[in-house]
Amino acid sequence: MLTSEYQEQSRRFALALRVGIPVLILVGLIVYIVILRNDTDFKSTENIFLILSTIFVTIYFIYFLMTLETQESLLDPLSKSYNESTLHKKIYSYKPQAMGIFAIEDMQTLYEALGADKISEAIYSTTLQLEATLKANGEKTPLIGRCYSGEWIIGSNYLSAKQLRDILEEVAANSLNIAYQFATLKTKDVQYKNVTLHLKDLIQNFSKETQENNSLNANELNKLEQESIIAVQEHNLVFSFRPLLNLNTNMVDIYEVFIKLKTYDDEELAPKQYLPIINRLGLTRQYDLSIISNILNMASSVNKNISFSCNLSPFSLRDEVFKKHFFSLIEASQIEPNRLIIQLYERKTHHNLSSYLETLQAIRDRGIRICIDNFGSSNASIEYMKHFHFDMVQFDRDYVVHLDEEQRQTLFKSLIEMSKQLNITTVAKWVDNPSQNEKLKLLGINYAQGFAIGGSITYEELLELQKTNQRNTQ
Repeated sequence: MLTSEYQEQSRRFALALRVGIPVLILVGLIVYIVILRNDTDFKSTENIFLILSTIFVTIYFIYFLMTLETQESLLDPLSKSYNESTLHKKIYSYKPQAMGIFAIEDMQTLYEALGADKISEAIYSTTLQLEATLKANGEKTPLIGRCYSGEWIIGSNYLSAKQLRDILEEVAANSLNIAYQFATLKTKDVQYKNVTLHLKDLIQNFSKETQENNSLNANELNKLEQESIIAVQEHNLVFSFRPLLNLNTNMVDIYEVFIKLKTYDDEELAPKQYLPIINRLGLTRQYDLSIISNILNMASSVNKNISFSCNLSPFSLRDEVFKKHFFSLIEASQIEPNRLIIQLYERKTHHNLSSYLETLQAIRDRGIRICIDNFGSSNASIEYMKHFHFDMVQFDRDYVVHLDEEQRQTLFKSLIEMSKQLNITTVAKWVDNPSQNEKLKLLGINYAQGFAIGGSITYEELLELQKTNQRNTQ
């Protein structure tokens, strides 16, 4: 039996005593008054009314407490671990020194593959395995709760963050049919109300490979959150530009834009550090508008033949307020809209695909080009291609890295040919040597990007490069 189940059973027993003892006392008093005392007329109207009233009050009292018992349950019905409400109360009282998150990687796909009944079994067995492994490693009273469909939060006052991470890694490794993600943090001097949010940010920031080398402190995450908020609000963005070589003209006429946030300590935060935070805090629209505003300003200072591509959040593009500001910025800038290329990357097809495609078409109707990123890496990218005419596709790195593998090259050729037939510009990234470049030319790729083409440059370097090119053409 899980620790949480044992505590729920104890709570229910205590509640049963709360129900039973007053009822037994009340019934005893009635029996004594009505039956055992010889001077009482049992069949009198007064006594009958008293007995019926007692029965009604007893039933109502039991019903009330049963309802209260259901509402106050400690347990999540599927996992039998603590539910979210109880978990947060336990965190505040228990004050664990280390906490972790353990999550099923792709819950939706798993539901489609196994069905609801099997998922329910898997959720409960995962909870049993987590508790058994924690107890086997010395944790006497594990704190385990399920906060979302496939996410568990674990707390410990006995184990360090590293030890807890090792345990979660062991549980994940022993799973044959389900892929898990996990992350841990130290919770010393932390505001416990934020700890589950930090854990969810962590699991998005770090892959399984990088988790092994990161033992993060919750105070560091608090600082990261504050720095991200300030950087977005004050538009402290750092831009770098990676060239895309046109293989037909052998000229660079597109730059892909990459963004970092600059902190008040002059440190630069990578997107994997801050994007989960700004998404959670609802700053995505403000962040994306700042990106667009900066790119449009920079575009006005460089050659009109140069275009810029950048990633924008699908959540922003679906937002009517964002689109209104977005279009206003483009109109005010007087920049040709086709110089702006928006990159999209979604692992799953949007649930309201027709509405989303209408949004993309409204953007494309303004002259802005739409590019699908990591094309060929998921079913979603193919699904979008069925219903929408993209201007550009950037192929998944896997096709370029394994360019010499016959099977992948055959598939790559078919995707390139399909793009040609649909009049879609093709881009191959991760081109790191000249031989790859030559092979891509033969395959009919339009643009190449990578170390063989050129590394990232700053805005100042881009301006200087433009001046040099102008002098050379005069």
